[in-house]
Amino acid sequence: MRRHPWNFQAKRPHYAVVLMEQMRDELRAVHELVADVPTRGEFNELREDVRQLQADVTIIKRAVGEHSGELARLDSRVSTLEAA
Repeated sequence: MRRHPWNFQAKRPHYAVVLMEQMRDELRAVHELVADVPTRGEFNELREDVRQLQADVTIIKRAVGEHSGELARLDSRVSTLEAA
């Protein structure tokens, strides 16, 4: 009498059952890895957000540079007045 490969009552599991369990575990691991990968649309949205942030940082850097120059001139004027 031949034993069916899906016979879970057997004392020793059939090789096909062992292979399927291993493949199931590997598929679960792959699914866990790709579950958090953003879709193309989400990735494009993130890319646009980064571009907008880069533009904002450029504006902030320019404003800080302008204010730094003004503060340096103000400091110089205050030092001149204090020396007088």
